[in-house]
Amino acid sequence: MQDTFVWNSCYLLGMRESDIDPLYFVLGAVNEYNGRTIRSDQPDFVDLFFSDEEGAAEIFHIALDELAQQRGIAERIIVHKEEGLTTFRSAELAGLINGQYTVVQPSYMIGARELFISNDAFATSLCSEELSYLVGAHSRFGSGLTFRMANAQHKIDVVARLLHKHGFPQIKVSYHPDYVPRVFVLSFERNGVGGGI
Repeated sequence: MQDTFVWNSCYLLGMRESDIDPLYFVLGAVNEYNGRTIRSDQPDFVDLFFSDEEGAAEIFHIALDELAQQRGIAERIIVHKEEGLTTFRSAELAGLINGQYTVVQPSYMIGARELFISNDAFATSLCSEELSYLVGAHSRFGSGLTFRMANAQHKIDVVARLLHKHGFPQIKVSYHPDYVPRVFVLSFERNGVGGGI
C-alpha cells in the first residue's frame, strides 16, 4: 500500500507497511457516523468518501483490492464518483466487512440497521490486526498525533483502547458538548519511535 499517508500512519504507530492486514485496515478506515448504516436495499454498499477525502479514498481502494485478492474475491469493486462523493460497492466485500461487527442496533431508517465496532472485534486478534486497524483509522481520520471522528464515540473508544494497549499511555479524548455533529478528538503522544511496540 505504498502511499505517504499510510507510511506516516505506520511510522507513528510503529508498524511496517508490509505487515498490514487489509481487512483490519479497511475496518479502521470505514466511516461509522452514528454507526455503520446497513440498508437492506443496498447489500453491496462498502463505504462513501466525501470530496475532502480523495487521498483516503484512493488508499481505501488499494486496501479493498488487496483484501479481495487475499480472500480470493473475484467480484469487481464498483467505484462511483459523483459531485465530489466516492462510493465503493461490492456485495462480497460488504458481507465480509459487515460480518466483523458484533453490535447491531435498529436504525431510524426503515429497512436499515446500525452496526458498531466494539472491543469484541479484537477479542482474538493479533497485534498486527490491531495495529492495522489503527493505521486504517489514522489514514482516514488522523493527522499527526490526532484522530477526529464525528458522532462515532464507539470507534474513538476502540482506537483509544488499542493505542493504550500498544504503548501509547498518554491519550486525551475531547469534544464540544454543544456542537452538532459531536466531533470527537483523540490526541496521543508517542513514546519513542512507534510507541511501545
